[in-house]
Amino acid sequence: MSSETRPPLKPPKGFRLEEDGQRATLTWRWYSTDTVALMIVSVFWTVFLLEKHSRLSLLELFFFSSVAGAFVYATLMGLLNSTRVEVGNGELRIQHGPLPFWRMTRSLTMSGGSLTRLYGEEFRNAKGGLSYTLLALDTRGRQVKLVSRLENKEQVLYLERFLEHRLGIEDRPVKGEVAQRDQVA
Repeated sequence: MSSETRPPLKPPKGFRLEEDGQRATLTWRWYSTDTVALMIVSVFWTVFLLEKHSRLSLLELFFFSSVAGAFVYATLMGLLNSTRVEVGNGELRIQHGPLPFWRMTRSLTMSGGSLTRLYGEEFRNAKGGLSYTLLALDTRGRQVKLVSRLENKEQVLYLERFLEHRLGIEDRPVKGEVAQRDQVA
C-alpha cells in the first residue's frame, strides 16, 4: 500500500507535530521513567561518594567519581535532551541535543531524494529490553541510521509513515523490518 493511500496517523504520545505548509517538524523529549531511576541512583551514588571520599584510595575515588559523573550526565540528558525531525523542501534534518550522546550524531541533514526506503528495526539489549531504530536505504543501497533508541513500535512506525508521506517515498517492505505497520492506529 503506498504512503499516499494509507490514512494518516496521530503522533504518538510525547511527540509534538508542528506544520506551516512548507515544513513539518516532529519533536520529542528524551525524558522517560528511566530518567527518574537514573536521578535516584545519581543522588544516592553522589551522597555515598561525598560521605566516603576521605576513606577511598585515589584509584577508588577516580572510579566512583567517574561512575557518579556518568549517572549525572545520563540524568541530565534525560531531563534536557530532545530530538527534532524537520522535513521540508525535499530536505530531512534530524537534531539531538542540547547535550551530546556518544552513540548519536548530533545533527544529520540530507536530501529526501537520496532515500529510497524507510523501515524500522527492533533491537534487544543484553538485559532483554527492546528499542527501535528508524533506518533508510539510500540510492546506492547503503543503510543510513536516522533515529535510534525509540521506546516502542508505535513511534518507529509513525516516524516511518510520516517521513514516507512527507518525502514522497513509496512504502515497500524491507527484510527484517518491524511488521504489522497497518495495525498501528
